[in-house]
Amino acid sequence: MTALINRKTHHIGGVEFRNPRKFQLLAVTVANSAVEGWEPTDEQIRALADAYDHPQPELDAQLDRLRHWRVPVAKPAITDEQALTHTFLNPNGTLKNKLGIHDKADLDEHEFVQGSLVGLRMLQRGFKIASVDDLCRINRALFGDLYDWAGELRNYNLTKQQTLFLPPNVFDNGIRSVNAEITALKRQSRPQTAAYAKLLDELNYLHPFREGNGRAIRILIELLANEKGQYLYYDAEDDEFIQALYDSKVDVLTRKLHLTALAIE
Repeated sequence: MTALINRKTHHIGGVEFRNPRKFQLLAVTVANSAVEGWEPTDEQIRALADAYDHPQPELDAQLDRLRHWRVPVAKPAITDEQALTHTFLNPNGTLKNKLGIHDKADLDEHEFVQGSLVGLRMLQRGFKIASVDDLCRINRALFGDLYDWAGELRNYNLTKQQTLFLPPNVFDNGIRSVNAEITALKRQSRPQTAAYAKLLDELNYLHPFREGNGRAIRILIELLANEKGQYLYYDAEDDEFIQALYDSKVDVLTRKLHLTALAIE
């Protein structure tokens, strides 16, 4: 089986890239969604490459506005399962969305394509990270065209693969802890993979949104690395890495994350 991303030949799918920085940013963008199951076509990869090469004034204006977007105060907790289901899900189990998409495969594809376009632009332009508020802004940027609640802190318990994420009634403590980790990492001149893995794990346990947590978190981690002139990457097709994200295995994440210099444009 041919790897989706070949770092030796600078191929993503069947598309070759000659510009090292362009390859780096497209590779990590594609990997970010591939972890969640995206299998992009060469046409979709070329579309991302084309977006990288051309001005995007509307998207740039949207991202500029998001820098000043204030995260809403958390709403009263939802504890009733029926109310939670009614709030977020269509009768067939897909997430309610602004576009009225009811087919899960179509909804996933829209998330992957649009989220990758926005995530790539954020990496290309840079987006300064200071706190969990910036994670909220990233989630809203990636998924705000689909979901009204994008970027808003959840007010209900959330479980995935038998993992119960941080309960919302202790979010204040969790957010303070994560913000301290971000501050400590930013003070380091050249953070190592262990520091990024620890922050990745803490953010994953916080899991503050209904959907798109992993993709927003990995964009945030990459942005922090890029601020330091570093490029953080991983194998999106490595089952051990993906399982470590769910199992909170920081030692495995540390081993599976890789750092190199961010290429100069």
